[in-house]
Amino acid sequence: MKANINPQLEPLCVPLASLHEDQRNAKKHTPKNLTRIKRSLRKFGMQKPIVVVKCRCHLLAGEHAFILAGNGTYRCAKQLGWDRLPRVEFEDAARARAYALADNRSSEGGGWNKDVLEELLAELDEQLPDFDPGDVGFEDLFDSKDDPGKALGALTYSVIADFDNETDQAQLLTELEARGLRCRLLIA
Repeated sequence: MKANINPQLEPLCVPLASLHEDQRNAKKHTPKNLTRIKRSLRKFGMQKPIVVVKCRCHLLAGEHAFILAGNGTYRCAKQLGWDRLPRVEFEDAARARAYALADNRSSEGGGWNKDVLEELLAELDEQLPDFDPGDVGFEDLFDSKDDPGKALGALTYSVIADFDNETDQAQLLTELEARGLRCRLLIA
């Protein structure tokens, strides 16, 4: 498959072979996550560059670009048979590592405004003849491609509480279950 990259990013492109995954990437990509990235690359193309840091590696001759933000995108582009990716470089390796952690962590904290999400998905369904909720990562919210707003009630709302001891955790669990709430214990 030919690389589908926004023309504005072309000047930032380098050969895929010149890039290396970060072996110390703290972010794990599930198969579902990688499928979503690949689907997005196919449907919408590459719209933002990956972030690399150049450094000398004693195992590899010369200077090499290690990916700090975009490891999943790199893997998917490689699987799609792309030959290049756009990248921006960090000069300072420590700041680059800090950015990589911030980039991955910041994507976890947000939630969804159910009403706005329902409106946007319904609009996209009307405006795009080939729209599929899976193209934007919502394949698991819908029973039917024909009704994008139909299954939004499937969203769940959760609370995570941290405890200093197991006794307090068990006490709150008992209280919540007595109120008829479905609960799961997480021990980390």
